[in-house]
Amino acid sequence: MELDQIRATDPHVLFFPLPLQSHDVTTSLKLAELLYLANFHITFLNSEFVHNRLLRYTNVQSHFANYPRFRFKTITDGLPEHHPRAGAQMIDMFESLSCVTKPLFREMAVSAQSGLDSSWPPLTCIVADGVVNFATEIAKEIGVMAVSFRTISASAYWAYLCVPKMVESCELPFKVFNKAEPRQCRIRRGHNQHVRTTRRAGAVSNTESHPQHLCRRATSCPPKLKAGINRSTTANCINQSLGRGQKLHGMA
Repeated sequence: MELDQIRATDPHVLFFPLPLQSHDVTTSLKLAELLYLANFHITFLNSEFVHNRLLRYTNVQSHFANYPRFRFKTITDGLPEHHPRAGAQMIDMFESLSCVTKPLFREMAVSAQSGLDSSWPPLTCIVADGVVNFATEIAKEIGVMAVSFRTISASAYWAYLCVPKMVESCELPFKVFNKAEPRQCRIRRGHNQHVRTTRRAGAVSNTESHPQHLCRRATSCPPKLKAGINRSTTANCINQSLGRGQKLHGMA
C-alpha cells in the first residue's frame, strides 16, 4: 500500500487473542473482520503455534488475501512445539506468556505506535482477550486505547461476576469437585480475572442480546461505557471512542 494512500489519523487496531486454537481466535477474527469492513486497519497477532495450524487446516490465508488493510503477524508463546497447551498444563502457557511473550509484545506495540512503518498508520487501539492482562497494561503505557474482548458468552461472563453472591448464598463451591487445589482458590482466581476486565478502558461482549438485557451488568462495569445494539454498532462505538477518548462497551 502506497504512503499517499494512508492517513496518519486512520484507525489501526492490534488484535491479540488468547493463543488457543479454539473459539478465542475464531471469534476474534470475526470481530476483526467487522472492524476492517468499517475502514479500520487491522494487525492480527497470533502465536506461531496457532498461526501455523490456521494456515494448515483453514482457509484463513485465502479469505483475507483480498483485504489490503488486514495483516497477520506472529509472536512466540514461549513453549516448545510438542507442548499440549491444554488441560492441566494450560498454566504453563499463562506463565510463558507473562515471562516470554510480554516483552516481545511491548516491543511490537511500541514500534507500531511510533509510526516508523511508513506503509501502515500508527497504532491507535489494542483489542486483546480479556485474560491477557499485560496487553491492557502495555496499551496504557504507550498511550493507546485498550479494549478487552471476552470471547466467552455474555451470560458466562455475567456468571463470573456473580460469583461473590453465589458464594454468600452457599451455591458455590460445588461439593462434587475434588481437586488438588482448594475450590475457593480456583473460584477466587476466576472471579478476579473477570473483575479486572470490567475495570479496563473498554469491553466488548460476545452477544447479540439487546442492551436492556445487560442492564444488570451496569453496576459491575465502568460507569462511562457505551452499549452497541448489535454487531453493526461495534465499529461505530470504537471509532467514536478513538476520536473522543471515551470509554465504551460494544457488542460483537
